[in-house]
Amino acid sequence: MDYHQPYRSFKKIFDSITEGINKGIRGENNEMSEYTQAIGKLRGKLDEIVRNIQEIYNLPEIEEYRASMGFNYNIDGNDVYMMDKRYTIIIKIYSKDEMIECESYDPSDKIMCTHYSSESFELPDSIYFIKDIKGITLDTYNTLYPGKLENSDKQYLVINVDASINPNKPIGANPKIVKHKVDKYRGNAEYNDEGSNIRIIWSFYDL
Repeated sequence: MDYHQPYRSFKKIFDSITEGINKGIRGENNEMSEYTQAIGKLRGKLDEIVRNIQEIYNLPEIEEYRASMGFNYNIDGNDVYMMDKRYTIIIKIYSKDEMIECESYDPSDKIMCTHYSSESFELPDSIYFIKDIKGITLDTYNTLYPGKLENSDKQYLVINVDASINPNKPIGANPKIVKHKVDKYRGNAEYNDEGSNIRIIWSFYDL
């Protein structure tokens, strides 16, 4: 009698289950890595804008900044996604006892910043920052929800981003992300790590 046969059968089943679990974990890790990279690129552009403002005002260390942004995108029937001009960008920068607020609204192509002790000024290269942040936001959405745009039967997509960031802490330290789907036309995702809290809210619509 082969007493090893039950053991070999059990081991084969156990190894198969373990491999399946490991593949799942690797898949989750790869997916999280993609999400973190996409969110990191979005945060990186916001960090760049904030650094420019910091240099202009010669600010000391920035403790936190908060960004609230909304973008509308046209969905072309030929799978070309054209961004229209409707958008809102508001960034509040906190440095010790100081606060600077920068904002831009459609149809302006300028980011205007206000400090309580000085006149407002236009952030240099505003038009390029606006273009970059709109494109990166759309890329981030596509990473979080691959194939969603291609399968949409709506004409427009709106994406809102709310972020609270400590620029002194790196992206990706113990990251967590939760995606909520309200229905096929609406949903949101929230990303958290030790230095960032970024929420992305999206919806498809027709006029």
